[in-house]
Amino acid sequence: MACDGNGIVSGCAYGVQLKSCKITDLSNNEINTADAGDTIKLWVEIYAPHFPCDNFVIDYDFDGTVVGCYADSLGYNSTWNLAWQYTIPIDTSAGLKDIYFREMLTETVTCFAPLYVYAAGCEQYITQSTCESAGCYWYNGACHQSFPSCTGLTSQAECESFGCWWYDGSCHSPGCSVINNQTTCEGQGCYWCDGQCQSTPCNAVCSDILSEYPCWEAGCHWWNGSCHDEGPSTCEQINNADDCTSNNCYWYDGSCHTDPIPPPCSSYINQYACENADCYWCDGQCQSTPCIVCSDYTIQTACENANCYWWNGSCHSEPPTCSNLDNSGDCSKYNCYWCDGQCQSTPCGVVCSDYTTQTTCENAGCYWCNGQCQNTPCNGECESYTTQPDCEAAACFWYQKYFWEEPSCHGKEQDMMMDYLPLIIAGAGGALLLIALLSGGPSRQAYPPPQYYPPPQYPPPQYPPPQYPQRG
Repeated sequence: MACDGNGIVSGCAYGVQLKSCKITDLSNNEINTADAGDTIKLWVEIYAPHFPCDNFVIDYDFDGTVVGCYADSLGYNSTWNLAWQYTIPIDTSAGLKDIYFREMLTETVTCFAPLYVYAAGCEQYITQSTCESAGCYWYNGACHQSFPSCTGLTSQAECESFGCWWYDGSCHSPGCSVINNQTTCEGQGCYWCDGQCQSTPCNAVCSDILSEYPCWEAGCHWWNGSCHDEGPSTCEQINNADDCTSNNCYWYDGSCHTDPIPPPCSSYINQYACENADCYWCDGQCQSTPCIVCSDYTIQTACENANCYWWNGSCHSEPPTCSNLDNSGDCSKYNCYWCDGQCQSTPCGVVCSDYTTQTTCENAGCYWCNGQCQNTPCNGECESYTTQPDCEAAACFWYQKYFWEEPSCHGKEQDMMMDYLPLIIAGAGGALLLIALLSGGPSRQAYPPPQYYPPPQYPPPQYPPPQYPQRG
């Protein structure tokens, strides 16, 4: 099939990109655990050019039944939301299951979603022998988690095998309570109290009853091998598996719990869920033990298995530079060169100063500093840098400290007040100089030279001729 220019024809594998994926229950609530027999959904949000639903498949490491596939197209070349619904087989064993989403044409794995599956209860066993060997109860042709009630049994053999009484074509609870007249009640060693037959003395308290059936018959509660006025207030009070499961609790690790067994820490794929489950998020993974810093490891294999670095006889969180290494073994291990009792980044005999360009210098394992090639790393002193790029690359400051000097590299930012303070103190015109400098800022604004004007021209004075007296 040929694709058009935009790759929009069905069957063309153009630009399939995963945006998100999740597992939910049938109410679309996100989950990371499920029970065997549950029906769940895998949701995938992808960018794909108009692919139909059957262009994609899901894989999982147990056999499930795919019930349906749904797609919500938001348009050509747009985001698609797809969901697969399937049922986990009832006989699935407990453990972490891997569910994969992949595009069918290229078979490229696009999404991976972990799901912890709890094994089904006693209902998974289909023969009486396997049922009873697993500690379950077989009656009415099926395997059950809890002990049966007498009235629920349908055959006389099973009724009597569970200690119940069979009469009138049905199974009844054993004991005195089934007797409906005083004579027969007392004749069987029971007690007639307030018009009813019971196996315990009238007005007996629950704690006085020593066996299970009389306890239940008297309206009391039997657990932990004794009779109580009330049932257990918490699952943690129960000390045996039978009473634990019959009270809808969960028995594991030798004790009874209110909550089912939690999934292993390794099943969590984000930090919030990991730490919320009392696990530890270490280096992008969830684990049941606290994180260990590299320096805590004292054995090389343990150090390197923890993605740390072993050199100079100890464990480190960072790899070494060649000059850090003090022995030829580690020097060779980290692709360095052991020359004349020292570890260096360049082959023995290489003279870094022979290289005249940065590219050839660094390709030879040397260091390009201030326009020159050298065997050792740049010393990092700001004043040693002679070009602005090298200066600023070393986190130094390039500026003109005094207006009569050339710009140079400095270890701290410019402080014009402190730079020119001596000049202010030394000259009467220092304040004016400072004002001029500050107003110009770091750009050192240039001021025009002063303008001089010629002196004014005045006309010569005009005087009248002198008057002299005449002689008589």
